[in-house]
Amino acid sequence: MSDKLFIIAIGGTGMRCLESFTHLCGIGMFDNHEIEVLTLDTDQTNGNKAKVEELIRLYNRIKTYGTIEGGTPNTNTFFSAKLNLHRYWTNYSGAGRENYKNLSQITKGTPEQQINNKLISDLFLDTNSVQEFNLAHGYRAQTHLGSMLMYHGIIEAARNIVKGANVQPEEKELEVFIAKLIQAGGNARIFILGSVFGGTGASAIPVIPKALQDFVKIRSGNKEDIDFTKAKFGATLLTEYFSFKKPDNKQTSSKHDSVIADSSFFPINSQAALQFYQGDPTVKRFYKTLYHIGWPITSKKIDDGEKEKVDTGGANQKNPCHITELLCACAAYDFFTRKKGMENSTADADYLYKAVEFKDNSFNFSFDDFVGSGNKAGETFANRLGAFFSLAHIALTTNGASTGDSGIRGFITRLDGQNLKQYNGITDYNRKIEMCAILKRNVIK
Repeated sequence: MSDKLFIIAIGGTGMRCLESFTHLCGIGMFDNHEIEVLTLDTDQTNGNKAKVEELIRLYNRIKTYGTIEGGTPNTNTFFSAKLNLHRYWTNYSGAGRENYKNLSQITKGTPEQQINNKLISDLFLDTNSVQEFNLAHGYRAQTHLGSMLMYHGIIEAARNIVKGANVQPEEKELEVFIAKLIQAGGNARIFILGSVFGGTGASAIPVIPKALQDFVKIRSGNKEDIDFTKAKFGATLLTEYFSFKKPDNKQTSSKHDSVIADSSFFPINSQAALQFYQGDPTVKRFYKTLYHIGWPITSKKIDDGEKEKVDTGGANQKNPCHITELLCACAAYDFFTRKKGMENSTADADYLYKAVEFKDNSFNFSFDDFVGSGNKAGETFANRLGAFFSLAHIALTTNGASTGDSGIRGFITRLDGQNLKQYNGITDYNRKIEMCAILKRNVIK
């Protein structure tokens, strides 16, 4: 029995890595697999999150056939994997949930309890900034706070479901995803896409296995459990690869934005996170393979001074793509297809990395550098990427899709003219609009 595949994308960087992963599925790198995808964030309105979720919906509209929404797994074709999207975000909207101080209710209880609550909170969290900044746009590189609140959010969802009152749609989607995990049991391969230099991804990687396990116990009244020592966890450890300008005093003087990630601290944030993971018992116990991915040259500026203030999140956070995100997606491919180190449940995690030549101000990548050479993976990647690029070229140029004409429909008409009629049954709804859109938006740029 082949393993069941799960992807969890965490935070803004995780969403961009998931975008690359979806493109790998589009060119046909995950034949005959049904993959459960969970987007996990603190920021419901994040622009990168919205973009990749729409991309997956677009992918599924392309695959939809008749009444089979999202289609079925296929082999040796584009869009061969079936993707099931689940969305969960920690909800910090509403009175009493805006910041840590309100959410933790440290001012409630007996006078003695209030004193103790304040003492322990002040010991770990700055009183006038970390305890009071708005949580809706994430944890802002405060990973100690983020780990606690990410765990709290998932456990709170389980308790709400047990109560059965005011269960939110995102909590129900998380429950469906975890139900698939329970069903897969020891045959689950779970890969986490996220960074270690920011807030949400770095916070969640150490606590996710424990949070999901405790969710199951609470939801089932301790009647069910997931033995994650048999399931296989992997993750990207993506260090800093982009930068942006420092927030000015005007922006940080407001209580709402009193804490903002500063990209000048990303290198030291990455170092601290990696040191923590090295000794963390949860990471050592649950994770089979960790992929250390970085950018060894000057980080790319993503704002170029265009914005007056730093975006802390929300719909405006739509960072450009970067090749490191594709490498993270390819790490997921390696994890889902590898055999080495997957059977020993007691072994510590393998840390994997590789280097490529950097000469004349450019990297000298080969296809094997992305997906490896085992089982001709590099050759497969080259062939399928080349074939999809050729299809994009045909749709966008020869048939005029780039100027608003029919694109794929024009290609099918040309095939019909050559007496190749196998594709005449493809409808405009399922193929023309969606295929042209995905090619124009995401392949040729």
